[in-house]
Amino acid sequence: MKATQEQTNGMKSGLLSYLWLIVGAILLLFSNGNWIVPFAAWLSPIFIIRFLRTQKSSWHILICAIVYTIVFCIAWQGLIPFPGILYYVVASGLGLIFFLPFLIDKIIAPRLRGFIATLVFPLAFTSFEYIGFQFTPFGTWGSLAYTQYGNLPLMQIVSVTGIYGLTFLITWFAAIVNWAWEQQFDWSRISTGIKIFVGIMMVVLLYGSMYLVFLSPNSNEVKVAGVQSHLGKTLLASEYEWFYEGDVTKANWDSIFSKNKIVIDDLFLISEVAAKGGAKIVSWAEASIIVPKEDEPAFIDQGKQLAQQEQIYLEMAYSAILHTDPTRLPEDKMWENKVILITPSGDALPQYRKTILVPGLEAMLAVKGDDDAPMVNTPYGRISSLICYDNDFPSFVREKVGKAGADLLIGPSGDWEDIDPYHTNMMAFRAIENGFSVLRVTYQGLSAAYDYQGRTLATMDYFKTDDKVFTAFVPEKGVTTIYAKIGDVFAWLCVAGFITISGLALIRKRRSDIT
Repeated sequence: MKATQEQTNGMKSGLLSYLWLIVGAILLLFSNGNWIVPFAAWLSPIFIIRFLRTQKSSWHILICAIVYTIVFCIAWQGLIPFPGILYYVVASGLGLIFFLPFLIDKIIAPRLRGFIATLVFPLAFTSFEYIGFQFTPFGTWGSLAYTQYGNLPLMQIVSVTGIYGLTFLITWFAAIVNWAWEQQFDWSRISTGIKIFVGIMMVVLLYGSMYLVFLSPNSNEVKVAGVQSHLGKTLLASEYEWFYEGDVTKANWDSIFSKNKIVIDDLFLISEVAAKGGAKIVSWAEASIIVPKEDEPAFIDQGKQLAQQEQIYLEMAYSAILHTDPTRLPEDKMWENKVILITPSGDALPQYRKTILVPGLEAMLAVKGDDDAPMVNTPYGRISSLICYDNDFPSFVREKVGKAGADLLIGPSGDWEDIDPYHTNMMAFRAIENGFSVLRVTYQGLSAAYDYQGRTLATMDYFKTDDKVFTAFVPEKGVTTIYAKIGDVFAWLCVAGFITISGLALIRKRRSDIT
């Protein structure tokens, strides 16, 4: 009878454990990707950790990994730009990478005693995020930090730690709840640990609140404008089908170039309207027009004339076509994705070509840039530029722009509907990290302006309006942040901490085996 009772209790415990997996999987679906509920990102790891820690066999680990990967593939459908089966291969690989910290926690945490065991999961997760982002071509897409967009007091911590401080806090919370759970929530045993975590969270939120109040923008503001032409989509839709299908042999270049002048004239006309409306800085969206290389000097001269005429800083974002012969690929790249920033005196700063190319078609066809980011001192602050995907790499942005003390980063961009507004919201974190305001002009996505504390100053959604111009008033001066000075020190401390705590667990296991 006693054995039967034990079997019954074990069965109930097993069923309850699977309930935790189901709850964790449902929360995971809303923790990142297409559907983000910020607090779900804090809760989901709790239940996944609980399932893994209460199961002994490797089969349960495999089941959890499969569930995690399936949910990951569903959550990120459309956001990872790979077709067909290739999407599931890439997404599954990324899902397994993000699952590894859970497996490491299961192996290492039980070998440690006390509150220190709660550090295994956050150190592992943060380390995997950071190292993974350095060695994969996908930037910081998928970081848990981005799920907290909109929580301004909490977001300000990235001005010190970068996005990795937020990731650490979210995952540490999950580990601490599990630690308390294993102590049966006995307050006499968990009070010290809970007080430590709550105290650190209070410090983080107090820092963020004070940062928002005492370092809020108080400089003059300048009116900026983002400009797009819908004529390119209307006139050249059939010609651009080849681009989305990935076959350059389908391009009707004669038709494209014959219609170019109409689109170019429209861009300059809208830019002039924005300038006459009071904008002192005007930027186009990424690759707003395709220009044959031989026509580029005349095209830039047209921009110089407008900038002088209207006394504006004009950022022209376009693609310069080097050749149209697909037989020369891949040895000879086909185009340059670039920006030219022109001053009111008609001077053109050195070109900036997109440095970090999106994996796939762009990486195959476009020239990889190796240029310094344009940087110019103006009456409206220090202005710089990077292009779209460049801005998904925090270390790169800091190195190119943040350390140089930019006050405004202009980021011409091009998206697609599935990543609207996720991709644009990531830029608010770059603003906070580096202490500059942001003007992101986005073709087929959300255009937005942020101040250096991540406040949204203005937006325009390509899919929800027919407007061609959006304007905002941004602070002329930014601030110097700790992150801009020290970079990813916090992330490296997490890596060092993970190595140390893993070594400590190994030593304790050996001692246990000996005794």
